[in-house]
Amino acid sequence: MGAPTNLKRELFLWGNGDMGQFGLGTEVLSDIKRPRLHTWVQEKNQAGELGEHGLEMVVAGGMHTLAIDSNGYVSAAIRIAFSSLF
Repeated sequence: MGAPTNLKRELFLWGNGDMGQFGLGTEVLSDIKRPRLHTWVQEKNQAGELGEHGLEMVVAGGMHTLAIDSNGYVSAAIRIAFSSLF
């Protein structure tokens, strides 16, 4: 039996997200002590919106996170004057 071909990459997050870099909205601007699945990424994967394989690459900085999906689209989680987007 061969390896599954329909696996999609998921995103787990943890640590300090006080600048909105988790992309979870303004409700989650604190520490996440244990790795947890990013629900937005999971939902988009299930809907097929992130392409065949899900996320291709994720980069994070002090106040932002950028992700590119297998369709070639870039998503950003950043803090802009007291609000976040993803």
